[in-house]
Amino acid sequence: MTTPAEPPTVRTTCAIVGGGPAGLVLGLLLARAGVAVTVLEKHADFLRDFRGDTVHPTTLALLDDLGLFDRFEAIPHSRVTHVDLPDPE
Repeated sequence: MTTPAEPPTVRTTCAIVGGGPAGLVLGLLLARAGVAVTVLEKHADFLRDFRGDTVHPTTLALLDDLGLFDRFEAIPHSRVTHVDLPDPE
C-alpha cells in the first residue's frame, strides 16, 4: 500500500485567491512592487468568458497604464467602428 505524496510547501508573502481579472491585476501590481505573490486559481486554463465580450475604453486605458496595451492589441479581435440603428419611424 502506498501513501499519498506530500504536497509541496510554498512560501509566499501574499496569497490571492482567484485568477480572474481583479486577482491577476492585483498580483501583477504587487509583484511589480517586489512582493512575493502566489495566485490560487481552481481552473487549469483560461478558456472561459469573463462577464462579457467587450472591452470598454476605461479598461483599455487601464491596460495602457499597466503597460499591457500593446500585448493586448496584438491578440486577434474584431473592432466595432460604426453601428446603424433602425429609424424609429
